[in-house]
Amino acid sequence: MNKKAQEKTVLNTIIDLILVTLALLALFGVYKGLISLLSNDQKISENNFEELVRTINDMDIENREIPLYIEDSYFVFGIGKKNKLESGFSIPGLDDFDRPIECYGMSCLCLCSKEDGCNGGICTTKLDKEFEFTDGVNNYAVILGNEKNQIAYLYNSGEQITISNKKT
Repeated sequence: MNKKAQEKTVLNTIIDLILVTLALLALFGVYKGLISLLSNDQKISENNFEELVRTINDMDIENREIPLYIEDSYFVFGIGKKNKLESGFSIPGLDDFDRPIECYGMSCLCLCSKEDGCNGGICTTKLDKEFEFTDGVNNYAVILGNEKNQIAYLYNSGEQITISNKKT
């Protein structure tokens, strides 16, 4: 191999190393962006959940519609103090769902993970009144997250709040 060919081979190797390094940096940037995007969706879900709690606390005997975005891997769960059911909830897409620990003996509203359930989720018992929650059918309320904004319909009869993603 002559000297010119050796120089060309070394130059090609250096260019290949630079291109591989740039590709790895680009891949790392895409990965970091995806992680940031996913954690942003979680924060948006948490902020919307907090707004839902504020809205419920501010309600008199009235009905309200509020926009609600809950990321696909989360759901909102509400249960009242009078509901003694501790386990065996029949929620589509969730296996062996049990009442959150924070919710024993009191009304509460939770933002839960479809993967981990409500234990470890965000639950609040800081409700201004001891509401009973229902989705209009069950004696608890569930709104499953999805990939788009939805409307949460809140119906307050004074002692019971019906939370639904369907207008009744």
